[in-house]
Amino acid sequence: MLELNNYNITEKIYESPNTIIYRGHREHDMKPMMFKVLRGEHITPTQLSYYRQEYEIIRNLDSPNIIKAYDLQKYENGLVLVLEDFGGISLKEFMTDNELTTHEFLELAINIVDAIAELHEHNIIHKHITPCNILVNSKGSNQAKWKIKLIDFAIATTLPQQIMAVKSVHKMEGTLTYMAPEQTGRMNRPLDYRADFYALGVTFYEILTHSLPFETNDLMELMHAHLTNMPFPPHQIKPDIPEVVSEIVLKLMEKDCEDRYQSAYGVKTDLEICRQQWRTLGQIILFPLGLQDVPKRFRHAE
Repeated sequence: MLELNNYNITEKIYESPNTIIYRGHREHDMKPMMFKVLRGEHITPTQLSYYRQEYEIIRNLDSPNIIKAYDLQKYENGLVLVLEDFGGISLKEFMTDNELTTHEFLELAINIVDAIAELHEHNIIHKHITPCNILVNSKGSNQAKWKIKLIDFAIATTLPQQIMAVKSVHKMEGTLTYMAPEQTGRMNRPLDYRADFYALGVTFYEILTHSLPFETNDLMELMHAHLTNMPFPPHQIKPDIPEVVSEIVLKLMEKDCEDRYQSAYGVKTDLEICRQQWRTLGQIILFPLGLQDVPKRFRHAE
């Protein structure tokens, strides 16, 4: 078991070849904590830089929707990132045991968009929005009490744009299943904050349909699908999904980022219209999307 000064570690909750996550608490005030450990026999400078970057980005953010970082410590030949623990589980894990109603989805979706909006307001592009990197804490059936937090800022950037180098599908940063076409490096255009909207669209697609827009184990096929194939509309997979909600998801997943939503505000506004109609009418009537969408412009550092 991990041993750190000033902390008491109680259980291991996740393990991968390069990462172990523990739960425990801070000794002087018993505050719950999570401990993200970089481990391995041959840890690279790049891996170490990811942990340091993640710590620097999130320790300066004060948001209820973004995980807080309290400490970064050396451990053996790696690092330990000390994070808040609010009792959440990954959205991926939550989805395995829960089917959301339309109202529940809209409440959750609006909360996730709020979190992404805060990132973009701080000129941060996450680049790795997935159900595994969204923590949720649900209090029974009252969805208004849900808390969500974004995690895993290892490959996030504070640049307004980033030129993505062409790499092998086995060496690309992020998770290809949720990756925007321009993030693959095959689109001859820089990545910007709108890549997060594409990944959000894939995430919404999975929440709603319990399936992925492109189902294949072949990474080259998957990348080609992101570049050229249109996903099957969610409401045609599950007829109980309102058509306009399906259209919002497909707009998020447009291949050309100019055709996607241009701001988190635009996404949230359309989701709020859906929520209001569902509450008052019990259905959602088709309406033009993006009428309140205003392009986000990242501020360049002085």
